[in-house]
Amino acid sequence: MFSLTYAFGFDTYNEFQERKFNRGGVQGPNVINGIYQTQDIKNTIINHDFRLNVSKEINSDLNFVGLIGFNARNDTFERDGLYSENQGVFGLFRHFNFSTASSRSVAFGGRILNTTSEEQRMGVYISTQLDYKDYLFLTLAGRNDWTSTLEKANNSIFYPSASVAFVPTDAFDNLKSSTLSYLKVRLGYGTSAGFAPRAYGTRTFALGNSRDYLDLTGSPIGTNEVSNFLGNPNLKPELIREVEIGVEARLLNDRLTVDFSAFNKSTRDLITDTPLDPSTGYNLTLTNVGALVNKGIELAISGQPLKLGDFMWDATFNFTVLRPEVTDLGSSLENVLISGFTNRGNFAVANQPYGVIIGTAALRSPSGERIVRNSDGLYAVDPILRIIGNPNPDWTSSFINTFSYKGFSLMVQIDYRHGGDMYASTPSATLGRGVVEEGNNPLDQAYILPGVRQVAVADDNDGVADGFIKNDIAITASDYGFNTQFNGIDETAIFDATNIRLREISLSYQLPKTWLSKTPIKSASIQINGNNLWFNSVNVPKNVNFDPEVLSTGVGNGNGFDYLTGPSARRYGVALRLTF
Repeated sequence: MFSLTYAFGFDTYNEFQERKFNRGGVQGPNVINGIYQTQDIKNTIINHDFRLNVSKEINSDLNFVGLIGFNARNDTFERDGLYSENQGVFGLFRHFNFSTASSRSVAFGGRILNTTSEEQRMGVYISTQLDYKDYLFLTLAGRNDWTSTLEKANNSIFYPSASVAFVPTDAFDNLKSSTLSYLKVRLGYGTSAGFAPRAYGTRTFALGNSRDYLDLTGSPIGTNEVSNFLGNPNLKPELIREVEIGVEARLLNDRLTVDFSAFNKSTRDLITDTPLDPSTGYNLTLTNVGALVNKGIELAISGQPLKLGDFMWDATFNFTVLRPEVTDLGSSLENVLISGFTNRGNFAVANQPYGVIIGTAALRSPSGERIVRNSDGLYAVDPILRIIGNPNPDWTSSFINTFSYKGFSLMVQIDYRHGGDMYASTPSATLGRGVVEEGNNPLDQAYILPGVRQVAVADDNDGVADGFIKNDIAITASDYGFNTQFNGIDETAIFDATNIRLREISLSYQLPKTWLSKTPIKSASIQINGNNLWFNSVNVPKNVNFDPEVLSTGVGNGNGFDYLTGPSARRYGVALRLTF
């Protein structure tokens, strides 16, 4: 049996952004005269899929299912904007109220506001499955992709996969019982590809600016310059490999389901942003360097703890452990910046968890305690940037409960994250400014920082040697707040991101079909829901009320950074669903 299918996808969104500062601001020479910047952003994805499906019964015991497909995808990003300076009328934000304008974001990094990028990807794929007596399954698949973001010599990659699954309870009838009704064991090997994270990463390009300088008469002077990004024409796609084993079982007359899997995922030719010495004329390039391994386990337990007449309680518990580790960065690199700044950000460091937080830290004594300066009672700063946190959680879990009675259904989801570090400016700033109290310390009393200070002590052998004693130097609340907690070393702004939250509650009602029998509507339901209704950051001072799920680095690989981000939002909604 043959069948041919075609699927077309069109996904687009438009976004309008504004940045505005009235004249008189204090954030630099540009802002003081007033700034107004607008941007129109359009992102479009067009996707085509052709599939030829084949199914055939080879004999009474063996069935074959296969498909051959072709995929084409086009991604287009368009941005148009205007940046204006020197405000005329205070409070009026229209571009005509500003005396100078540019298509560059002059005060915010010089980014070009008028830009277009386009990426194309094509792929062919094949998948086959052999089914022996509905209890032994073998699946083989492969795909080859071509991408426009890499040079012709390296723009193609093939990645295969294979899996086998065995259902002993279907193969051996005597295994089935009221205790164990279904058992499945699976083993899989899969690969996938990763491509350049942005278009034009293989080319070094020129930047033109027709308004870079003004001459003595006020006329603009145009310039051309080479970008500080060095294109890498030898960039290759990443190859991601994964091995997974799993067991699925249904127990107690199908009222309990357990699904367990363990996996090991590795990435070869990892594509990363690599900083360059500015003496080369460039600051950054993309390279294939290093390898990443991600090991983990996943457990899902679902069932029906209670059923009394029309009342049912269904529950699902999920538990996940992930351990991403950088196993190699090549011979020439100690670390690679993933997100953030070169002096504070997420980095890839060999033999360390992926994305560790590196920043400024206190000097440490031989026993590992922070060293306090004798001169002022503040922490001595280590001249070497250190790993100060791991943003990856130790484990995460969720508990989803659904209570049903006749047409009513109440769903409650509770999530828990254990561990993981976060550089958090919000709690650091509120504690440092004295907006909230930290523990039982009054905000108007002196502080003694925990740690040791270095002193000269007598040595039994030849007189004097360096030693350490417990710190006993008091500092003011102001010094604690603004020179230690908030504006001190980065290490003091690291908080544990452990938290528990009420992720979602929804209440729905399914209208009886008898109510709809004389209408064209086949089914109807109404639902009210709320998201992120409550949370508790267990290891952050309770008065701060800080949500560690906020993220200031935006979409990308950044993890565990809060730069005075706005508080997380509760969301409420109502949904009416009709089926005709």
